[in-house]
Amino acid sequence: MTAGVALLLTACYTLLLGLSGPRLLARLHRAATRAPGVGLRAVTALATSWGAAVVSTGLLLVVEVTGGVGLAALIELCVATVCAVFGSPAEPNAPALIALAVPAAALGRLGWCALARGYREWRWSARHRTMLGSVGCRRRLQGTRVWLLPTGQPSAYCVGGPGARVVLSQGTLDTLDTDELAAVIAHERAHLRGRHHLLLGWLRTLDAAFPGVPLLRRAAPLAAELAEWAADDAASRGRDRRVVARAIAAMAPAPDAAALAAGGGVVVERVRRLVRPAPGGSAWPRTLIAAVTATALATAAVVLLAPISATTFGVSCGMI
Repeated sequence: MTAGVALLLTACYTLLLGLSGPRLLARLHRAATRAPGVGLRAVTALATSWGAAVVSTGLLLVVEVTGGVGLAALIELCVATVCAVFGSPAEPNAPALIALAVPAAALGRLGWCALARGYREWRWSARHRTMLGSVGCRRRLQGTRVWLLPTGQPSAYCVGGPGARVVLSQGTLDTLDTDELAAVIAHERAHLRGRHHLLLGWLRTLDAAFPGVPLLRRAAPLAAELAEWAADDAASRGRDRRVVARAIAAMAPAPDAAALAAGGGVVVERVRRLVRPAPGGSAWPRTLIAAVTATALATAAVVLLAPISATTFGVSCGMI
């Protein structure tokens, strides 16, 4: 495949997925009612595929401008850029430099947003751990070590990252019965096992790095909702779903966006889903979601390999 063809296909894929992504996500949302955990990973795969396509489009633009003569041309271009910046007499290729700015800007923006978000969450987690050590105490409840806060407001959430922990308030213990408390703890442990904080952090980073993209703008809140559904389903295994619903209704919202709380998300919708679950039937929703996930990941791999394939093709043509 030539660089020009690969560039056209990748650019079209990026544009179509970015604009029509909300419709696809809406279909995934309906199908994920019975398989929210799989749906969460499908949403993440779609957003990741779009991000890979953006970077690949920029690299293919550079390959096309440089004539597709191989990766050596990109190295020479970088050397020429450094020489031009530091006053060397080397003459940079202005069109190629402009083309090189596209992937550099995309990667730079994504890297900066990832570092900024990672630093903010690390700082919040560090302050939170200090706070828990100062005013909280560790207890073993329902076979799980939790941090207990001496506050009367019912609250339950988990904090991911190093030293991940489940946090409960004294108000939660006073409000819930034994079965409801077990459901809340199982809900938070499901968040930690599923690494939901990492998936949501990645989607929010993409949305912050490329604001205004319809796919990314819808993906982050949808993923947060699916994460709550998945944790609700995990908490419902082996117990009455109505117990989980009662516990969710009694929980307060998360104290911070960096935490995943049992009372977070759209509580009314979560309770309705638990009390009146979708009827069973064919396995097509899970199959559809799995197919979308596999397609998105495969496409991401293809578009990332496209610049290498184009440069390799260019080198082969030059040797004939």
